[in-house]
Amino acid sequence: MSKLGRCVAVLPSARQARHQWLQPRPQDASTGWAVSTNPHKTQVEISEKSKLQQRKANGCGAMMIEAFHEFTFDAAHKTTPDTPLHGHTFKVKVVLTGEPVPVFGWSHDLLEVQPIISGLRRQLDHTLLNDIPGLETPTLENVAGWIWKHLDQQIKGVDRVEVRRGVDGAGEGVLYRGRA
Repeated sequence: MSKLGRCVAVLPSARQARHQWLQPRPQDASTGWAVSTNPHKTQVEISEKSKLQQRKANGCGAMMIEAFHEFTFDAAHKTTPDTPLHGHTFKVKVVLTGEPVPVFGWSHDLLEVQPIISGLRRQLDHTLLNDIPGLETPTLENVAGWIWKHLDQQIKGVDRVEVRRGVDGAGEGVLYRGRA
C-alpha cells in the first residue's frame, strides 16, 4: 500500500465525526480523553486515538486542516508621488492551518477568530491607508504583509494572506506567506 493509501485509510468516517461532534462528553483528568458510560462512544474514542497513532506509525504525521476567513474593506491610497489619490474595494482571505481539535475537527474556532479579524478590518475600512503606521507605502504586497503581521501576533497558525482588488476575473492580487 502506498504511503498516501496508508494515511487515508485511517481517517475517521464522516458518521463517526458527526456522532462525536454532537455528543458533549466529560474528560478523564489523567488522560485528557473523553469518557462515556455508553460502550459504543468509548469504542469510538479509542478507535480515533488508535487511528492517530496508526497515522504516525505509517509516517503520515499529524493531519492538518486549513480554515479561512474572508472579508472586504474599502480604502484610499497613493502608492507613489506620481499617482493620484484613488480607492479600491480590497478582498482579503486569511488562511489558518493547524492540527484538528478532537471532537470538532476544526483547526481554529472561527467564532473566536472572527472578532480579531473584524477589529483589524475596522482599522483599514474607509481610511487613507497611507496614514496607518506601517502602511506609508500601501502596495498590495505591503498591505498583505501588514495584515499577516498583525494577525500573526494574535492568532496561532496564520499561514497566508491573500489581498485582491478589482472585479473577479479582471483583478490583481498578492499572496503573502510570513514563513517559508
